[in-house]
Amino acid sequence: MKVIDNVLVGLHPHIKSSGFISGMLKGSFRETWERSEDQAFQVMDLLGISSFHSRIVGSLPFGIQKLVELARALALRPKLLLLDEPAAGMNEQETRELSKLIMEIREEIGVTVLMVEHDMNLVTGISDRICVLDSGAVICQGLPEEVSKDKKVIEAYLGKEEVLA
Repeated sequence: MKVIDNVLVGLHPHIKSSGFISGMLKGSFRETWERSEDQAFQVMDLLGISSFHSRIVGSLPFGIQKLVELARALALRPKLLLLDEPAAGMNEQETRELSKLIMEIREEIGVTVLMVEHDMNLVTGISDRICVLDSGAVICQGLPEEVSKDKKVIEAYLGKEEVLA
């Protein structure tokens, strides 16, 4: 599918029409479609992917594909956005750009973001609060600066320091 079609899929629950036949006769189908496309372009503009609107998603670089996924989710107009490993497979530059976008989404759109992520620079850079799990158990919760200094977190993710004799 093209990028625009992917984003329109996310808009589907918000597209209102009085039925195909009556919509065609009244012209409301065309108005609804144009309004939906405008909304899709607003989301794509926010994420900086409008220029790819007519491209097939599978032909795009991995980082752009991830942004298309995010655009489709944002088109749903969520109050809570759940992100599972959004930076997986991204390089440092793409991750920095993703970080800025997530902050924009939170601040400009007002969407709450709940994220599962292993990139601690990304997590600590954008999070208000962090909850760290180790083997499914909560080992620490708090502000980023507190969590990043917690002994259990350091041991779980960096390993125990061994004293060499």
